[in-house]
Amino acid sequence: MARLGFESLRAIRGQTWLLNLIRHPAMVGQLDMTGMLREVQEIQIQKPVYLEANFELDDRFLTEFQSLFIEQQRSHIEIAGPRLNNCNKTVGGQFSIDIERQLNYQLSTEQQQAHPAILTLSNGRKVLAPDSVRVTTSNSAGQSYGAFNNSGVTMAHEGTCNDGLGKGASGGVLVVRDPNPDARLAENVLVGNFALFGATGGEVYVAGQAGDRFGVRNSGAVAVVEGVGDFCCEYMTNGAVVNLAGYGKGFGNGMSGGTAYQYDPEHRLPEHCSKDSVVAFRLNEDTELAKGQEQALKWHLQRHVNRTDSELAQQLLDNWDSVRDDFYYLIPKSLLAYHRSEPIFNSMSRKAMLDELAFALATRQVQAIQSAYAQLDQAHQQGQADAGLGLFNGQVPSYGECDSPLILRYLSAAGVLRRAQECADKIDPSQAAALVRQLIDHEDKKLLDVVSKDMAAVLKDFSDEALACLLAEKRLHDYQDSLRMREVWDTQAMGTSVWIIECQRINREQLSQFPSFAFKLGQHYAELLADVVRSLAA
Repeated sequence: MARLGFESLRAIRGQTWLLNLIRHPAMVGQLDMTGMLREVQEIQIQKPVYLEANFELDDRFLTEFQSLFIEQQRSHIEIAGPRLNNCNKTVGGQFSIDIERQLNYQLSTEQQQAHPAILTLSNGRKVLAPDSVRVTTSNSAGQSYGAFNNSGVTMAHEGTCNDGLGKGASGGVLVVRDPNPDARLAENVLVGNFALFGATGGEVYVAGQAGDRFGVRNSGAVAVVEGVGDFCCEYMTNGAVVNLAGYGKGFGNGMSGGTAYQYDPEHRLPEHCSKDSVVAFRLNEDTELAKGQEQALKWHLQRHVNRTDSELAQQLLDNWDSVRDDFYYLIPKSLLAYHRSEPIFNSMSRKAMLDELAFALATRQVQAIQSAYAQLDQAHQQGQADAGLGLFNGQVPSYGECDSPLILRYLSAAGVLRRAQECADKIDPSQAAALVRQLIDHEDKKLLDVVSKDMAAVLKDFSDEALACLLAEKRLHDYQDSLRMREVWDTQAMGTSVWIIECQRINREQLSQFPSFAFKLGQHYAELLADVVRSLAA
């Protein structure tokens, strides 16, 4: 722009003479650019009014929260909000963030412990008990109503909500209903586009329809809605979405986790969902997975009725024996391919399965010892006795116990410690004891490489089918660990739990047909340790 003689974007605005038409044979005469090329007179506004961020409502909510909930220590409070309009954007967003700040950074330990509705999670984070705070609003909410909603906060809105409902929510409950009871069974759009964008937890109940991309990038929230537009559940990674009415194109597009449920009396879903990303299963199939998903679905529907008084959901529950045949549930293809042995067996080479399994099992063995060290350190810091701590929570085999699971685990741990001792001796024999701990704590690559070779030596006698089963179990274990390690705890995605339980059942049933890896590994390290004892005796 400087070379053209313009100092700013404002200065170049409207200078259409700088534009040139594309001179491409395929485009000449195909586009009418008259509207873009004509010169227009710039309109000058003498006193422009700019729409700025306004947190007046959230500040008012926070004032009532501090007075009623914190100072008066009530376990449940209700805050009556105003009639909203499109200018009221992100209502509740700052409020939830302020609650998080107060609970975890501003209240004293005494205040936290004395309050009946402040809970402490296992990671130390403080949260509100469910339904501790209820905020009611009405009319037409602007964009991002209930964004970043936090655990324990229920926001109930009677009216419509613009785009972005529950965006980034991590907990709590959002309820949207029509204020006119007579309109609740009609086709009634209450929520705009991309509701629950990036949400990680919480619940949303909409007694009406929503726009496009409902649940896009949802990674833990649960929602029940009565009609959606295009691309429902797009790029969803966890959570659950229940849709009780119509849907558009691209259902489940790019979905890689979580569960979606669709009421589809016309039975179009198997052909109209995003078949490259998800598989549609009938709820009435005689499988354990379908039975589990049916229970999860009914649980979500009942919660929807409890929150919204939805006549549609109640009718479905009242006629369940007949309508269950019209329900489908969607499972992402990535889960089917990743957590089950058959697709693993069909898609991976033996070497690839061995490499992934050996390193993963080696890491798991080292981490078991690492965890025991950490438990003992914590006990010593707190002045506690070591009883019940250490390897395998201090469990000790009974006298004469042989080849039990606990004995095998101890043999494996002893073998890994022996490998760590060997690595430490090569580095500095005089500091071996300290180095063993360091190698374990840092998950040192040299140690992992040696232990991985031990795992590979044990696995080489397993068939490809057995390796596929072990790998499916390993990947499911990783999936569970990833869910446990999330900071978000407020997720009610029962379908995910059903999926994990069913995969565990199938994997264990299949693994029972093959030799026990734990026994083979214990045997391998028993021979190693016997050789060590014999060499020391000699």
